[in-house]
Amino acid sequence: LAPTERRLYVNLAFSLGALKRDEEARRMLSQALTPGEVWSNLALIYMTRGEKKEARRAYREALKLNPRLDQAREALARLDRGEVPEPKAEPKVEE
Repeated sequence: LAPTERRLYVNLAFSLGALKRDEEARRMLSQALTPGEVWSNLALIYMTRGEKKEARRAYREALKLNPRLDQAREALARLDRGEVPEPKAEPKVEE
């Protein structure tokens, strides 16, 4: 996919996630991202909804699939320290 197409899938996923249509969001993310990136972005969706437990679970899954996802590792570390990572407006697509 071209970068602009990837962004469209990810943006659609975040819109679906805001509506709590998580399975549809996961499918959209899967069209454009690696499995680890899918879970990292799902974690970000959960964080935007204040669902820390689900975000923590999703970040762990992302790191199982790809231990090199630095943003996921850093966000999980902040959650584990009791800090609330600020969800960034821009979805995470690692190069």
